Amino acid sequence: MAHDYDIDMLKENDQQIERADSNDQTEVTHDVKFEKRVLRKIDTRLLPILGCLYTIALVDRSNVAVARISGMDEDLDLTQGNRVSVALMVFFIGYILFEIPSNAFIHKLGAANWLAFLAVAWGLVSLGIGFLNNWIGLAVLRAFLGVFEAGFFPGCVYLVSSWYKRYEVQKRMAGFFLTASALSAFANILAYGLIQISKTHHYKGWRWIFIIEGTITVIAGIGSWFIIVDFPDSDKNTFLTVEERAFVKARLAEDRGPEEHEKVTWKILAHTAADWKPWAYSLMYMAGAVGVYAFLFFLPIILRGGLGYSIEMSFILSTPPALFSVVEAMTISWLADKLQMRGPFVIFQGLVGIIGLCMTAFLNSPTPRYIGTFLGVAGANGLVVTTLAWQANNIVGDARRAVSTGILISMSGVGGIYSSMVFRQQDAPNYLPGILAVMAINVVAVIVAGITMLILRYNNRQAEKGEYLMSPTTQPTILLIHGAWHRSWAWKHQIPELESLGYPTATVDLPSTSGIPGKTQLDDVNHVRAILEEMMAENKQVVVLAHSYGGPIGCGGIVGLSSQERAQKNLQGGVVGFINLCGYILPGGMDQGAIIESVGGLPCVSWDTPSPGLFVAKDPGSMLYKPDVPKNLADWALTQLEPQSMAANLGIVPPQAWQDNSYQGRLGYIKATADVVIPIADQENMIAQSGNSDKWSTRVLEGSGHSPMLSRPEEVARVVDSLIQDFQRNII
Repeated sequence: MAHDYDIDMLKENDQQIERADSNDQTEVTHDVKFEKRVLRKIDTRLLPILGCLYTIALVDRSNVAVARISGMDEDLDLTQGNRVSVALMVFFIGYILFEIPSNAFIHKLGAANWLAFLAVAWGLVSLGIGFLNNWIGLAVLRAFLGVFEAGFFPGCVYLVSSWYKRYEVQKRMAGFFLTASALSAFANILAYGLIQISKTHHYKGWRWIFIIEGTITVIAGIGSWFIIVDFPDSDKNTFLTVEERAFVKARLAEDRGPEEHEKVTWKILAHTAADWKPWAYSLMYMAGAVGVYAFLFFLPIILRGGLGYSIEMSFILSTPPALFSVVEAMTISWLADKLQMRGPFVIFQGLVGIIGLCMTAFLNSPTPRYIGTFLGVAGANGLVVTTLAWQANNIVGDARRAVSTGILISMSGVGGIYSSMVFRQQDAPNYLPGILAVMAINVVAVIVAGITMLILRYNNRQAEKGEYLMSPTTQPTILLIHGAWHRSWAWKHQIPELESLGYPTATVDLPSTSGIPGKTQLDDVNHVRAILEEMMAENKQVVVLAHSYGGPIGCGGIVGLSSQERAQKNLQGGVVGFINLCGYILPGGMDQGAIIESVGGLPCVSWDTPSPGLFVAKDPGSMLYKPDVPKNLADWALTQLEPQSMAANLGIVPPQAWQDNSYQGRLGYIKATADVVIPIADQENMIAQSGNSDKWSTRVLEGSGHSPMLSRPEEVARVVDSLIQDFQRNII
């Protein structure tokens, strides 16, 4: 019995969806004033308090620089050997060790609870430094300072990036980070005022720097608990109305997809750590951090001893370079968001820093050397914020972004250790070897940024050309399509493994396995398509993972629903990839029985017919579940099998998506070498006979039988994830 594929009906469905989506978009974007008002409320409530606390954090970790030229070196005997380097370095040990765990806690405990606690804790430590009498105590307390400050900045990055669309983030991060950097520079002038207290009180001036500023930190930390907002999915954000909260969630879902706020698991931790991109971004970020800390810790000393300025002028002249860096980096950040580019601006900021360091190191006159510090500070701060935005745009999924941000900022701790060790006491006051070491790491960062751009461009060219493929920050929903005689229970072990990697899942129960005779392959295809259309109406991005008989069902259901085709109609969402798991690749429009016979036939040609119009395979266990499905699981699965409609394996195959160009670069096939239902030779033969072998990204499961979703779901999840990474379009 032949069936025609009603393509006119499908086109009409698409037109209806387009009209519905157009109406939805009008409602969402019509009131631009409403959107701007909501964003202003978020900006006002979120950014100032975080910027204030981060300003204090920078002051508390760096005020040792101004304390040193105010008598601390002599009182704590810091000039002997490498005591200064050790006291500076130990801060970063705790900073590195506790950054990633901190981001795992913030969503669980709540942003306000966690960030306020950290601020109070490091404030108490900073206050305690004012009462020390030896350098060992300084090293110990700075180690604790690193532990408590470790979680603050990555927590802020995580929180800020969760509230805005991807191309709204860099301006906010730049404003948050650079404003804090500029305000912390004014702390040098404040410190100069604080040391004057020593003229009327017992304690020396440098001690008052820590006592007063530590007390301010504790008070600010307590006050921040009442102000800091939670993540957008929380109902505690009462500063927004119910309507405004719903609007924020909707615009974020439209921009990023349905993956937000999945849990950080050990598997996601390991998987993210195994990806090359976080480490490339981390090296660039580390280079910026090296420059930031070098100027933070040593600029007053260079100004005082190297350039010959007085103590008072050294305090004052430390501020203008930081102010200039704010203007420069904010301008660059605005351009980067405007042009939707990241890599070229990372390279530019690295080069600016290199030029400034060259001027400071090699020129003779104090004035041009001082001008060089403007470029050096601007390049370092700008490299930090542009790299932060680049990695936030290109790391897939909310949980992975949290882990990646932790890795990134942990590497900034490595940068702090690097800068502490290369600026040695014996090289004071010019610190030429230290400046050269900072230049070297900036050169490496520029090279790595260039290589990263080339790799991302290559990956993009491998994908289908088009403006919309897969949003770089989206975890697509994986739609799971079972094979013959099975139902959605076949994925019960696979679903947790996919979701542990951050992928939402959905399942299908095909009509042909419902026990109703006469259900055809076209019925199955139309059922899959109806589910996909519902997902498209929610602007979801979907990857279809289909097993065995489900292969041509899924490949037929996705025709015309690719994200590229929908983008051409100004529609959001769409199918961003198709993965065939040990399944059939059948040409549309041909007789299914003849096609199967042409690739070697089915081993399970011996059928039982429990009732008219339905069939089951004889001895299915020896074919479906051997050799690697555990016996107890195979025995249970056999009790779940359903007879299938005979009509589903007869007639004409509906049109298949692999036969057009809409899914170029987004087709995957997972082979199983021990499959006896579709032997490996037949799998490879189907790929070859498709005439589009270059379209398929393939993976091999060595020793796997026909049902790897039951026998080795963890391995299948990793393979599926790697194929989705192949499909993904990156932002350059």
